[in-house]
Amino acid sequence: MGQDVAHFDVRTLFAPVAHEKIIGLAVSGGADSLGLMLLVHQWHQLCDVNAQIVIYSVDHRLRTESADECHMVAGLAANMGFESRTLIWGGKKPETGVQAAARVARYQLLAEAMKTDGVQVLLTGHHKQDQSETILMRLAHSSGISGLTGMREFSLVEGVKLFRPLLDISRESLMALVAEAGYIPADDPSNGHEKYERVRWRKMLPQLETLGISQDVLARFSMRMGRANAALCEIAENIFARNVKIDQFGVYSFSLDLLEAQPEEISIRIIEHLIRCASGRNGAELAQLEKLYSEVLTPGFSGCVLAGCKLEIWQQNLVAFREVSKISHGLISLNGGEKAVWDQRFVIKNMGLSRLEIFPALSLTRSEFEAFAQDGTWAKMSAICAAPSIRDSGGDLLVLGEISKISDISCQLLKCETGTTKLGQD
Repeated sequence: MGQDVAHFDVRTLFAPVAHEKIIGLAVSGGADSLGLMLLVHQWHQLCDVNAQIVIYSVDHRLRTESADECHMVAGLAANMGFESRTLIWGGKKPETGVQAAARVARYQLLAEAMKTDGVQVLLTGHHKQDQSETILMRLAHSSGISGLTGMREFSLVEGVKLFRPLLDISRESLMALVAEAGYIPADDPSNGHEKYERVRWRKMLPQLETLGISQDVLARFSMRMGRANAALCEIAENIFARNVKIDQFGVYSFSLDLLEAQPEEISIRIIEHLIRCASGRNGAELAQLEKLYSEVLTPGFSGCVLAGCKLEIWQQNLVAFREVSKISHGLISLNGGEKAVWDQRFVIKNMGLSRLEIFPALSLTRSEFEAFAQDGTWAKMSAICAAPSIRDSGGDLLVLGEISKISDISCQLLKCETGTTKLGQD
């Protein structure tokens, strides 16, 4: 499955990002990321690449050596003709969950730097061994088919678009490349500390290989899970797209009979799509979805709140809409000429001159709603309460959900992206 880096076609390796004008690289100074930087340099030289390369190193201030390692990376980047930036995680560090907190902080710093520099994609040095460890960890955590595809070549992590070009390359090949270049990679002692789950799996890999569970076997397994997941995603998404009903207030509904007629795996994915679309956020955990599927098909299901979404049975449909108590912001203002995304579900444009006030329609009564709609539109008031109501400075209702009484204001439900139609979330 792997390839000898010395004979690797770098043109093919980086072809997916060849169109980018500016490319970011996450380089810590370890062998993996140094190998990535060397390969990008080779690509830059041999393939007449016009893309600007920016090297990002993060000093988490957790080890005294980290500043020197970032300095080393900056020096190597300069030798290769690349720009570099050292990003510092300042402030007090947590006493527990340091790795998780460092990960979040790292991606926040990277996201901010990339936005400043106009970088759309970040390359990382994740390789075949990293992929094997990830699959084993997810298997141990009872991941479903989607999780067992492992890390994806392209994915979105903490808001950062990642490209992992080295997932089919062994760590040994990258180490050999770095050694051949005469570089001495940084060594982070935490990479060998068994208090971390990933390290424990890393040390288990040689034993698993004696039983036939090699990195190549795990890579093939990941590929096959990816193939199966893509097929299931396409089937579920097509059924969802053809049959889901969406009203003007962001309420999604799907026939209960049709849901029950599907294979269980497809039904669970449809429910996940309902939750994702109705909440405007990532869906629930697989175990929660499996439990909900069983409950929904059991007579007497009284509804529930899951992942910021309320689910109920109504007129033989499974109905999903935003749980109003989960909407984080209350009143927001929008001046003339401004645009805003409200609750990650509606995009609102004020094309007039007056200042508008936007907040959930919590105080709206049934009679007020019927007087405003005036077209016989009927909806659950609990769902309407979670839709945006837009009023002028005098308190007059101008817009409710997508129903607008004035041409100068546009309020539209954002298109919901599901599964294969968006970047994978790792």
